[in-house]
Amino acid sequence: MPRAALLSIHARVAGTQPSTWEDSSLVQLWGPRFNVVVVAARDLAVFTLGTLPLQGADRELLVPNPDHRRALWTPRVWPGGLLVHGEILGTWRRADQAMTVQPWRRLSQAERDAVAAEVASLPLPGLQGRIALRFDD
Repeated sequence: MPRAALLSIHARVAGTQPSTWEDSSLVQLWGPRFNVVVVAARDLAVFTLGTLPLQGADRELLVPNPDHRRALWTPRVWPGGLLVHGEILGTWRRADQAMTVQPWRRLSQAERDAVAAEVASLPLPGLQGRIALRFDD
């Protein structure tokens, strides 16, 4: 989705601004659950194929633990996945200036510091002040 796309771009591209997702190299399309998603224009065909109903097995590969899959892919609004060293290790949710991270295992201090640094650098439009981060272990 446009706001989630901004966070994904921020994770990969230095200097991301609140309007970066509006760049002409990106397009919006209808995704699962009638959500608008943002993808690279050159990858439009690949991502439209990816909206077909074959995602259950892929989820098992990404998150083997069924309880963790249920926490990440809820029947309602999906939280973000906490990615640490290329592995999904929990979920995160943001409400205004509050960010709650629910790791599925104990994170090292270095991992917590990296998460905190990432949260502090999020380019969220209209945000007044810093995001308050809470780890819900």
